[in-house]
Amino acid sequence: MIDETYAVLESFILDLNQKKTESKENEKKLLLSSVSGIDNLSLVQLHILDLIKNNDGVNNAFISSSLGISRPGVTKAIGVLFEKKLICKNHTNGKYIYYYLTDLGKDVANVHERLHENTKEKYYSLLKKFDDTELNVISKFLNEWKRRI
Repeated sequence: MIDETYAVLESFILDLNQKKTESKENEKKLLLSSVSGIDNLSLVQLHILDLIKNNDGVNNAFISSSLGISRPGVTKAIGVLFEKKLICKNHTNGKYIYYYLTDLGKDVANVHERLHENTKEKYYSLLKKFDDTELNVISKFLNEWKRRI
């Protein structure tokens, strides 16, 4: 049974990687068609917009710790978002810079949030097919897998 389960798992991982790539492309296409003038945003930049939307007035340190990315990575992503007029800056005390969404940034963040909600609905629809005992086994397996990678 272990060999069969391994084969299913291996197939699942390969399919997941392919679907993830396709999903990112579809998300970008939907985002681009929903909000004109926005192109080439990375997933990190979209997550930064989402973070700012949900925590108005954040700084680089907060973004870095919340998303687990380096401060130079945040600075680079923020530069692009500022350049595309998705965020604005506020120097409140001269030492820290706080970021806020522009109206265009809010539009992009809202589209991104709707995409996340659609994904969540798909997962919930799948998980509802399992009873609590099966969900416990699935959770145990995924947590163990996460711990090992």
